[in-house]
Amino acid sequence: MSKFFSEKTRDLKELLKETFDKRLVFILLALFVLAVGIIVGAVTDPTPFIYDYYAGNAQNYHYATMYAESSPINILIERTAVNLGYFAVIFALSLIPALFPISLIIMAYRGFILSLTVRIFLSQFGMTGMLTACFLILPQNVITSVSLIVCAVATPLIKKRCVGKKYITNCLLFCALFYAISLSGAIFETLVLSLLIRPLNFYF
Repeated sequence: MSKFFSEKTRDLKELLKETFDKRLVFILLALFVLAVGIIVGAVTDPTPFIYDYYAGNAQNYHYATMYAESSPINILIERTAVNLGYFAVIFALSLIPALFPISLIIMAYRGFILSLTVRIFLSQFGMTGMLTACFLILPQNVITSVSLIVCAVATPLIKKRCVGKKYITNCLLFCALFYAISLSGAIFETLVLSLLIRPLNFYF
């Protein structure tokens, strides 16, 4: 068992090195597209339907983060499920390099929604909205987005390095690794909510 994990750790390290050596331009492109989505979300007004939908989500999230009747664990569970959906889609797309543009569209969408959500929190909830955006929304989304980008860019390289069962195993392990990294953002979100945001809200 230890030999297996040692071998997979070495494979993942080599894969990451190769990713940043050979596909850095794709990582930068994905980050650029994410930034464009953020800018568009910051400077444009969405349709009333889109705004109302995400404003409703923001209100639900605000209630869940600020009031003792709700449980931070429920937020963690929901974030885990949402991240799993994103990673399943990105992983499936990354198996076919020609579908990489669709991954870019997803990153642009994430950037747009992130920016729009921050705008809604700042406009509707004032100081508590700013705290929520700075300490909960932004860190969690940055970690998840970077993990998604590296997963999308690096997975095609596995096919060139492995064949047969080893290819499938390494693909799944690599995706699982970055899914786990993305969950560190969700865990951070839960800890900050429990130890900082809620105590401050109750105090003031």
